Amino acid sequence: MDRCFDSFGGRKKARLMEESKKRRMQYAQGSGSSFAGSHDEPTRIPDPMVGFNLPSDRKPSMTRMLPEQAVGPPFFYFQNVARAPRGAWTTISKKFYDIQPEFVDSKYFCAASRESGYIHNLPIENREALLPFPLKTVFDAFPHYKKWWPSWDPRRQLNCLQASVATAKLTDQIQRTLARSGNPSVQKHVVDECKTWDLVWVGKNKVAQLEPDEMESLLGFPRDHTRGVVKTEREGFEGEA
Repeated sequence: MDRCFDSFGGRKKARLMEESKKRRMQYAQGSGSSFAGSHDEPTRIPDPMVGFNLPSDRKPSMTRMLPEQAVGPPFFYFQNVARAPRGAWTTISKKFYDIQPEFVDSKYFCAASRESGYIHNLPIENREALLPFPLKTVFDAFPHYKKWWPSWDPRRQLNCLQASVATAKLTDQIQRTLARSGNPSVQKHVVDECKTWDLVWVGKNKVAQLEPDEMESLLGFPRDHTRGVVKTEREGFEGEA
């Protein structure tokens, strides 16, 4: 009985390894669009996460042949977080003709990092950059923050704009803690909190959330794009954008 179980387990493992090897070869050769992943394997996230190709690339990093029923128009575009639970991208891809997801980290295009995956049937050839070019660091976008930015905070981009915001209790606690101690361990903890909540330095030992109009600017929206609703709702809309 144990030998039969071991044999079955061995064959299953070998089959999964062979399927994984074939998919890696297809991906490396850029010869197709089929994702055909397995729920048993984690999704392979490319590094760097720049999608199939950048607008500045002379040639696409891959070519793809979409199945006939997926060729647009009409076009579709589905987005989800890149590091979704195991098997999630396989399930999503199967709903969209087994099209391979395109993974992109927005840090290569603006001053905020957001790792996302996209399944779409949009053309990937002859891409052009949007103008004006977005600013890629916090200091480029908001130079006035550089005055108060401590040397021990290495961030030059925000971690990920989000719908939730830090509480006044947290920002006050950070200010009081830094006033009492400049210990490196304290500074590291503060930087971790700043990364979590995307806090910027607005005074000596003082951090704050970005204002809604600043978030609009980072996301590429026109000024006052979300104006007309209360501040908390504006922050929620922009965090989910």
